[in-house]
Amino acid sequence: MVGVPFVRRPHRILRGRWWVVQKGETEFTLDTAAELAQAEPGAIRGRSPWYLAWRRLRRNYFAFAALTVFILVVAVCAAAPLYASHVAHTGPNDEHVVGKVKVNGVLTNIVSVGGNFSTKHPGKPCAFGETGCKLLGSIPIGPTWFSAGGKYVLGADTLGRDVAVRLLYGGRNSLLVGSDPRRSAPSSPLCSRCSPAISAAGSTS
Repeated sequence: MVGVPFVRRPHRILRGRWWVVQKGETEFTLDTAAELAQAEPGAIRGRSPWYLAWRRLRRNYFAFAALTVFILVVAVCAAAPLYASHVAHTGPNDEHVVGKVKVNGVLTNIVSVGGNFSTKHPGKPCAFGETGCKLLGSIPIGPTWFSAGGKYVLGADTLGRDVAVRLLYGGRNSLLVGSDPRRSAPSSPLCSRCSPAISAAGSTS
């Protein structure tokens, strides 16, 4: 018998939305872009990687929701000085141990007064020589939830400092450190020898 060379028949492969014709082995070509250009009715439009990433992000609703929450957190933390000066009227390290604040129109201690209190006369200090007194510690005010005009929204600590203000400033500092690695690298003992090189790189950039 005389051998007959085998030639693969052309068949069609579906790639995306266009049909690409794969030719036989004797007429094989690597120019796939040319075949796609012939199959498309119009000209091929180039897309940047940022556009492709944005298009994929829009289809992923969970990732898009997480990105929205992250942007909201960044915006709120960035506005920490405005909240401290115009709403809370206190700084992150200002102590108000003996201060008072109006909650629903009632003047309330930011940190309750501790000490020995009489069990016979509630709310009054224990008199000299009185027995059966009760020792109470200083308790900071709890969350006011905007019932105090935006002050102490998340309550206060034992030193009378606004927890919401300190939380926003903590987030703001974390964003500042994360945005500039040179601020956190020298603080690490492993990078103590690298700090001169980092400083030199920052000065040349």
